[in-house]
Amino acid sequence: RMEGVLLWEPDYQEGVGRTIKATRDIRIGEIVLEDSALLAVPDGFPVCLGCLGRVDGTSFCARCGCPLCSDGCGELSAHGTECELLAVNKVFPPSMNCGAPHGLYAVLAVVRALLLKRDHPKDYQAIDDLMDHWEERRKEKGVVEMVRFMGAFCRNKLGMDWVTDTDVRHAFGVLKTNGVGHGSKKCFLYPNLSLISHSCTANLDMVDRPARTVQLVAKRM
Repeated sequence: RMEGVLLWEPDYQEGVGRTIKATRDIRIGEIVLEDSALLAVPDGFPVCLGCLGRVDGTSFCARCGCPLCSDGCGELSAHGTECELLAVNKVFPPSMNCGAPHGLYAVLAVVRALLLKRDHPKDYQAIDDLMDHWEERRKEKGVVEMVRFMGAFCRNKLGMDWVTDTDVRHAFGVLKTNGVGHGSKKCFLYPNLSLISHSCTANLDMVDRPARTVQLVAKRM
């Protein structure tokens, strides 16, 4: 922003889809975009379901049994709605290797997206409008089977009988396409950042590592 005015506006390009474009010339170092994550989710590895921090298997949620970073995690409210589902359905195993990938955490990323759709449909509209590239993903047999498993898990193990395979496909595809932080065991989905077109010669830099909020500054004219 500059004196309360956005430095960009939504745009649309044929063959690309929704994008953003600058509203004026931007100087190097200016903060061009500030965004807050609509979703903050695990990325296939055990992490604290409150803050998404590291877990070592010594602290657990008293209700559902999921590993936590500590007994006093300050962001545990982020885990509230899913905690009820996990506790009632006794989903978490009594023990797990906290340093190895675990399929439950891949499912939980999609579960968080679907719970947002159920509980805050207006917020979810921004996710509904993003591309999932399912036409390309459906060509991979392993991906199709995994997404089908996620849908069945949501309905049969978590009692989310309102979830459709189409819901799961879109949530999964959007997270894979637009999620930021893959490889760090956690992933964030930003509604405005997701509109930025990718480039091998990027003109914006992220100020810090992906987190619940993010800033991007101009790195070149």
